[in-house]
Amino acid sequence: MEIKKVLRVKVAANGGITADGHPISLEQLSANLVELKQAGGGVMYYRENPEGEPHPNAIAVIQKVSEKQASCEAIGYPDFSDSVDDKGVSHPSNKISRNC
Repeated sequence: MEIKKVLRVKVAANGGITADGHPISLEQLSANLVELKQAGGGVMYYRENPEGEPHPNAIAVIQKVSEKQASCEAIGYPDFSDSVDDKGVSHPSNKISRNC
């Protein structure tokens, strides 16, 4: 499946959420995910401090992505230059190929 549009979502350790570098609420994200799915797009998802306990907003973002059935790629670097596989190994990436 070719991804035509990408939404880069970051969740800060303090729970702040940004999409493409702009602050966004969970409600706004939900609406954006509906539009993204209709446009054949996907999410690149980065969470600060992935080794630590996730902020409730990090869990809520993944739940929203799952609810909207959007394609999603977990990212290991805040510049979205890689993807993280099921074993936690980082690989260079510029595409979305699986779900978070």
